[in-house]
Amino acid sequence: METANQTEDLWKVKMMNNKNAMTANRISTLVQNSLVMVASGLSSAWKRGFCLVSTLMSSLKTMLLKVLEPSLLRSKENLKRKANEMLTAMDKGIEAAQVVTPPVGVYKGVDLRILPKYVAFKAAMIKQRMTLQYILAIHLAAFALHFVLARVEIHGLETKLREKEFILAPGVMDFTTASPQSVPDSYVVNAAMSFLGMLGNINASNIDEQYKRLSNFMSSELRIQFEEEAREWRETVKVENISEILRITDREVVATEEGFYKVTAIAQRERYSNSESLGHVDEVVEMTLKLVPPVKGKEWYLEITSLKRGRADGFKPTSANGGKKNDR
Repeated sequence: METANQTEDLWKVKMMNNKNAMTANRISTLVQNSLVMVASGLSSAWKRGFCLVSTLMSSLKTMLLKVLEPSLLRSKENLKRKANEMLTAMDKGIEAAQVVTPPVGVYKGVDLRILPKYVAFKAAMIKQRMTLQYILAIHLAAFALHFVLARVEIHGLETKLREKEFILAPGVMDFTTASPQSVPDSYVVNAAMSFLGMLGNINASNIDEQYKRLSNFMSSELRIQFEEEAREWRETVKVENISEILRITDREVVATEEGFYKVTAIAQRERYSNSESLGHVDEVVEMTLKLVPPVKGKEWYLEITSLKRGRADGFKPTSANGGKKNDR
């Protein structure tokens, strides 16, 4: 009994599977048929649309030809006619040039026989005029160049001349110019005496100020040398309270050809220490001065380029060759 029930159940299951398979086959078949119908419908619609577009384009082309054909024909005919007219005019011109000969003799009141000579004469006149213009332009350029060079040379000479002009009025702010050839001897002597006073009249309280003022009138090289050599002496003066007085007994100023002034002074130096006299010594001071450009704030426009101080024993005075000696 159980076996019969199982067989019946299996048969029912198989039947259900067969029904499901048949249903699936039917659905797939329906879908395929539907797709085929849609594809055939689209294809026929595409063909009809293409045919309609082609028909429309043909109709438009025909209409345009009907409308534009008369104007196109007229334009074509006009172009042909103008081309023919141009060729005809050119042919006529060539024929006229071949037929017409130039006039001979007198033509419209002009004697053509002398025309070549007239043309040659005018050409010669123009050539001569242009040659004269070129020569005049060359002379003007040479004159202008000579003028410019002369002015440059004169300006250079004036600049060199102005370099030797200095202010010679101590304490005066206005410009008083003078050249080296016209420098008063008294000016050089007064400047030299002022420098000797700064050098020789010192004490413990003013030696720094005196030497500083004196070094301001020295050249750069001499200033460095002087400050180095005077350092120890200044300390000695301050420690031992030394005072010195320098009295000038004779002096000599010589102007050299190079524009320098050589000053030689014979002096008597008196030395004191703590207000006690240490005696006196005769000394000789030699210095060389030169004019320098004016500097605001400076009393003298002279620069000390060399300075030498020593005892007068065995000193032999000498004068520079070709110089001018001034004894005062």
